[in-house]
Amino acid sequence: MACTTGNPTPCSASPEPPGSPAGARAMLSDAAFNGVTHSVLDNSPEWTTDRAGRVVVEALTFVAAASLFPTARISPTQEVDEDVVHPPQPE
Repeated sequence: MACTTGNPTPCSASPEPPGSPAGARAMLSDAAFNGVTHSVLDNSPEWTTDRAGRVVVEALTFVAAASLFPTARISPTQEVDEDVVHPPQPE
């Protein structure tokens, strides 16, 4: 269900998903994390809240990596690039 008809399940202060640098999730408050997750769900209404949350954490991980290695040529995962960095535009 798209987030326009309700809010995503609130996140909890759960541990970082495997493979995430320590603190990637902590870059956003719970309210901000839920807001970004809400936006991802609006762009990809077929996704579950859990999947959208994982993509947001992946995006935060990418931002953390880019800040640590500013001269490295890196790119986000396809899901992050398509749904967070370049969301679909309304027609």
